[in-house]
Amino acid sequence: MTQPGCVCPVPLATLVEHWLDELDEGQEGLLDEHLLGCGQCSANLQSLVDFASLAPPKRLGSASI
Repeated sequence: MTQPGCVCPVPLATLVEHWLDELDEGQEGLLDEHLLGCGQCSANLQSLVDFASLAPPKRLGSASI
C-alpha cells in the first residue's frame, strides 16, 4: 500500500538545518512531531542522511580551484 503524499512537505533546507542541529527549540519540536507522523518527510530526511554519508565533508578553504 502506498502512503498518501504529505500535505505540508518540509523544505530540503529545513531538513538540512534539522540534521545539522541548527533549528531553534520550538522549530525542532514542531518538526519532530511532523516527522513522527509523516512517512514521506521522514523518508526524505533519511535520504538526506544516506546521501551525506556517501562522502566525507569537505573542509572550508581546502578546495583548490
